Amino acid sequence: MGAGIVLAILNGVLKLAGAWVQRSRQRQLIDAGEAAAIARGLQNASTAISRAQEIRRGVDVMPRHDVDNVLRPPERRTGGKPE
Repeated sequence: MGAGIVLAILNGVLKLAGAWVQRSRQRQLIDAGEAAAIARGLQNASTAISRAQEIRRGVDVMPRHDVDNVLRPPERRTGGKPE
């Protein structure tokens, strides 16, 4: 084999390896972005659950009449003015 053929084959192998490395880097970036999005979603869900638990604890200590009154539309609440 001549030197030109060997260099051509080596060049092709290096281009292929370069394309593979670039693809791997892109995949890592995509995976990192997905992981960050999942983490944000989990954090948002956790925050929402914490808020709901806080509200529930507040409602648990309210008298039944107050809970019923809060759940009514403002125009049907007892005690006068809509909130």
